[in-house]
Amino acid sequence: MRHSLLTLLFALIAASCGGRALPAEGGGPDGGVDPHGDSGTGPLGKVTVTTDRSSYGTSQRAWVRVNNGTKDSIWLTGCSFYSRQFRPGALGAWQDKGPDRLCGWVGEAVEVKPGASRSQETGFTEPGQWRLAARYGLGCKKGHAMNAKHCASLHHVLSTAVTVKVDKQTCEELDRQYRAALEPAKKCNPWINTVQCREKVNSGLACGCPLFVQATKHLNELSQKWSAWMCPQLVTPCSVKCTPPAPAYCGKDGRCTTGR
Repeated sequence: MRHSLLTLLFALIAASCGGRALPAEGGGPDGGVDPHGDSGTGPLGKVTVTTDRSSYGTSQRAWVRVNNGTKDSIWLTGCSFYSRQFRPGALGAWQDKGPDRLCGWVGEAVEVKPGASRSQETGFTEPGQWRLAARYGLGCKKGHAMNAKHCASLHHVLSTAVTVKVDKQTCEELDRQYRAALEPAKKCNPWINTVQCREKVNSGLACGCPLFVQATKHLNELSQKWSAWMCPQLVTPCSVKCTPPAPAYCGKDGRCTTGR
């Protein structure tokens, strides 16, 4: 009997404390709830911004959550409620990169009640350190945008920094972008009397043979990223044997060509 009474007492205490609330207003871009981690509200008395992981690959998606651990409702913008901040090195300055998606209209302010949270998905495009900055309002008017006119006060909160590293998928995407940029790089002007199509590049980053193009700026940018991000260590190079490239000239169709 004593054991039953203790079990009942603990059950009543747990019921009075309540569980961790999910965001009733939805969270992600499609109104869904962050599927990663728990849905806790973070430290009591605070508004916090958290991520579902402490490190990511450049091709991975992340979930950002604003947790309302206070006793009052807070308000977030109806579209992206966060901004991404990037730091390339441990001692560099933080650079604001904005949200992962742009909105034509911020929308009406969304209420996040005490003990609730709201989540959205984001991504990180460069290796380094990232953090999320969120702005929230107190005492905002329902049905209006979250701004100084319709809120009693506005506040900012930062997440802890996360580490982003280049992964194989990102390097493979760089190689695809490079190959796609080859055709635009072959554009030239057949109506001017000057030497063209003399810039030698490779036909791919991971695997390719030399050829001649006209413009190299974009190709060089991608190639520099490929090297700086240590992609040769992540993507296995091929063993193709290349022959010296044939000389190219600007054809009548406005493209570098080796044909006659």
